[in-house]
Amino acid sequence: MGLGSSGGVKKSRLPVFLIYFTIACIVLLALGACGGEDPTPVPAAPAPPVAMPVPPAPPVQLLPTQPPAPFEQPAAQPQSPVSTPLVVVPGGRFTSRVPAAQPTVAPSEEPKPATLQVATPTPSPTLAPTATIVVQPVLPTETPLPVRNPSISITPGSGQPGTDVTVAGTDFVPGSPVGAVRFGGVSVSPNPPVGVDSLGSFFAVIVVPNVAAGSYNLTFPVGSDSPSTTFIVQAAPSGPVVPSNAPIVSTLAPLAGNLQWVAFFENDTKSWSLYDPTGTFTSALLPVFLSPPASPGDYTPLTSIDTGLSYHWNLQQADTVQIAGKEYQFEAGYNLK
Repeated sequence: MGLGSSGGVKKSRLPVFLIYFTIACIVLLALGACGGEDPTPVPAAPAPPVAMPVPPAPPVQLLPTQPPAPFEQPAAQPQSPVSTPLVVVPGGRFTSRVPAAQPTVAPSEEPKPATLQVATPTPSPTLAPTATIVVQPVLPTETPLPVRNPSISITPGSGQPGTDVTVAGTDFVPGSPVGAVRFGGVSVSPNPPVGVDSLGSFFAVIVVPNVAAGSYNLTFPVGSDSPSTTFIVQAAPSGPVVPSNAPIVSTLAPLAGNLQWVAFFENDTKSWSLYDPTGTFTSALLPVFLSPPASPGDYTPLTSIDTGLSYHWNLQQADTVQIAGKEYQFEAGYNLK
């Protein structure tokens, strides 16, 4: 068809109009699909559309989609404008942009909920308890009071009624009084009265009361202390009575409790004297040739000892003692020393 023929031009304008109309409808539909708005329906053309060859759209490069992080919503990716290729219709004077076909993306699977992995805490190493050192201040300590051990001793440890007994005490409370002593039911007080000195010691003298012969447990009350000891009361002699203050009593004190009696024969006068603190004297032990009296009442009191003379001794057991500065070795029973 030549361009110079007017009839030819008129005949070809109708199909071009239809082509433009079709392209406009396609553009409107594409814009409505991209904008999310419903396009205004366009009445269909009475004439059938003429299919025109459209050049293929350039391939669209899709960016790799990163999987969403666990427990996070995928961020909306901004939609970039799609470039619409320019479509040139041959034989026409106008050009139009036809939206390129959108690539079809396969629907992704719905992400499954991720299983929550709970991290097991690593147990911390058990440390040994650290000892706490507490420093206590050093306080001055009080000097402890000395432990007392009060005790007494008596001399002699035995005697007849009327015998003087010396009592010595140590380690008592200074200033404490020495109380009365009881021989069974009889009470005897020190004569004269005494007390404990500043060193904790005391000396007292008591007289053996007229009580029956036997062993007595004597308790000495000294302040708050009450030490005790044993004393043997001897039977009253049937022979001569020796005063308790006679020199022989203190001289023979080392033999107290062991001496039974001692006798002396005066060769010049041919007489006998006797000291019998236990009342156990018997003339059968004396030498017969010296003619000793059989009755103790026939003897005179022996009140002193002369270490230069010989005496007749009777002891319960063997002993070695110092008497008036002289050493004596006695055997048990009768001795001539």
